[in-house]
Amino acid sequence: MLRISEIKLPLDYTEEDLKLKAAKFMKVQPEDITSLKVFRRSVDSRKKQDVHFVFTIDVEVNADEKRILKRTDKKKVQPSVFYHYIPVENKRTSDFRPVVVGFGPAGMFCALTLAEAGLKPIVLERGHDADTRTKDVQNFWQDRSLNTSSNIQFGEGGAGTFSDGKLTTGIKDPRQNKIMTDFVRFGAPEAILYTNYPHIGTDNLVEVVKNIRKEIIRLGGEVRFGCTLTDLIIANQYIHGVTYREESGATVDLETDCVVLALGHSARDTVTMLFNKGIQMMQKPFSVGARIEHPREFIDRAQYGEAAGHPNLGAANYKMACHPPHGRGMYTFCMCPGGTVVNAASEEGGIVVNGMSEYARDAENSNSALLVGIEPEHFPERLHRSGPAGGRLPGRPEVREDGSGPPQLSDRGLSLGHPRSPAEERDRHHGGSAPDDGPKTERLCHAGSGPHIPRDPQLLPRPVPPRRLLRMQHGRRPPRRHLPLRRRRRLCRRHRLRRRRRHSRRGSHPDRRTRLLRRKKLPHPSVREFFL
Repeated sequence: MLRISEIKLPLDYTEEDLKLKAAKFMKVQPEDITSLKVFRRSVDSRKKQDVHFVFTIDVEVNADEKRILKRTDKKKVQPSVFYHYIPVENKRTSDFRPVVVGFGPAGMFCALTLAEAGLKPIVLERGHDADTRTKDVQNFWQDRSLNTSSNIQFGEGGAGTFSDGKLTTGIKDPRQNKIMTDFVRFGAPEAILYTNYPHIGTDNLVEVVKNIRKEIIRLGGEVRFGCTLTDLIIANQYIHGVTYREESGATVDLETDCVVLALGHSARDTVTMLFNKGIQMMQKPFSVGARIEHPREFIDRAQYGEAAGHPNLGAANYKMACHPPHGRGMYTFCMCPGGTVVNAASEEGGIVVNGMSEYARDAENSNSALLVGIEPEHFPERLHRSGPAGGRLPGRPEVREDGSGPPQLSDRGLSLGHPRSPAEERDRHHGGSAPDDGPKTERLCHAGSGPHIPRDPQLLPRPVPPRRLLRMQHGRRPPRRHLPLRRRRRLCRRHRLRRRRRHSRRGSHPDRRTRLLRRKKLPHPSVREFFL
């Protein structure tokens, strides 16, 4: 089987057009092609007047493949390479059943893999099954009655069940094909196997996760809903069991020697329990931001031009990023074309939003998350000692009179205690009479470069470039030095002079007199006469 890439076809293509194009690439007759399967399909919309599809296909041909490879472009026609999943070999000798905590994407596929290996796992999930969870979410959206154990964050399938169901990652691991194939096996659309931005949709995900749970149970596994992990039974540095609380309030001890924690990001009480038991933890980078929403037709026109609204295109997607000089980047994430922004709170008094869209993506608006990255070195010192979840341990004490207390998010970043006044911020950055409460930084904005915005030194970990330091010291741009004509073994593109000469700042491209001079038709004046 051969794999052909970079096949361009119009939006109104047919399967016969794809077959003819493949035959032309391989230089064979269309009748010689016995089977054809789409491996990848993407949209090329760089030129708005010529929006088209780009295909990569796998073809079986009734001819000598080696001869075809010799006479075709090796970059576009290659032998097909497929990933074959090898089932996990069961080498366990223990009689205890493994326990998986959490039934989101990670816990769901972990339990499925263990069940396929014959280990009969037990899954503990604090939320409810998909049907009951759907009712709880609808009640929250309509009546504002929040169930803290069964909502958009907790329940069968995790937070992704009530999301867009996007299946994109930043890696190119061939094992992703196994996940995609399993999704299709359990009811997902087959188009996720070849589209460039695959997604299942909320309306399909509910049935898919239910089918995965039924397969785990059929293979001998067990899924217990309404069960919250409360403790780990550890002795002699080994795990001996877990303790969980049922929805009725009863506490149950479960003996096991293998526990997989697939908690997700919202189980703060479980993370606190692990921290208090001395489990080693590290702070990870994360992102914070808000959801932006805009009309779907506007995004479609911006991306596809006159082709917007074509039935084969669907709703348009986008992805943007910004990397300003001060080092704190901003980017869009989890773009939901033709979707809605939903309330995704999981605790009383909290406000969290998420994007959601069905498979058709035909809603009136599109939305995306607009985020900034937060690195561990940006955390204030007290947050490094306060525990998991950024110091948000249960209780949330009020800010005391001495300024200590939980962190506060101000318009200038994350601070501790009472927020500083504008005068204190100005003195802090410019060496005023304010008390010494932290390191001071040089002012990075000078005359002629726009209004000054005070910045926290913790948000500027990068050193100031040397040329900028000279500018701050002298109040003017430092003089440019004459650069050598030959840099990195390349001749100067601006002046066509000899190798050892140096060019001037006022130089320009050689004129007719210079060209005649090189042909020795004019007397040789000085170089300075030409370029000054």
